[in-house]
Amino acid sequence: MKKTGKKKQISKNAENAAEQLTLRKSSALLQELLRNFLDIIAVFDKDGVFQYVSPSLTSLTGYRDADFIGESVIKFVHPNDHQVVNNNFSKVLSEDNKGIASEFRFQKADNSWIYLEALSNNCLNNPAINGIIMNARDITMRKLMEDHLRQAQRCRRSELSPAVSLMISIICSWEFKAIFP
Repeated sequence: MKKTGKKKQISKNAENAAEQLTLRKSSALLQELLRNFLDIIAVFDKDGVFQYVSPSLTSLTGYRDADFIGESVIKFVHPNDHQVVNNNFSKVLSEDNKGIASEFRFQKADNSWIYLEALSNNCLNNPAINGIIMNARDITMRKLMEDHLRQAQRCRRSELSPAVSLMISIICSWEFKAIFP
């Protein structure tokens, strides 16, 4: 009878060890996926304070994790975009929704600005998360291209000669290459 008890205990220990190994592998896989994921993931508390940031946010902005954790997202948002971000955050908190989308400028460590497009979801009632999840991506290049397209369209509609219009397009193109060599 004692041998059977020992066999059961050994079998139980082997099962526990296998479960722990599987859990460690899953955790390592998740960490590696997050480390190589290009989009940004952040978790905020109900007051908009960073609780978690993915490695992509730190590599994109030049900040360290510690620069974000415990800080309000508003600290990094362009002053002209504060109202939009605050309004959308309030919507995420107050409404049952499938996510609130927004675009805003976000300050990098070198004090330059990038444009982010974000989708935020209220997961405060999920005990595993207990926060607001934001998925975001850098749309700076798209915004610059949209601005250049608008400038080119304005030039075409104006009374400028074709030569002047061409010169403006070349200058705009050169400025774009100077920003993104």
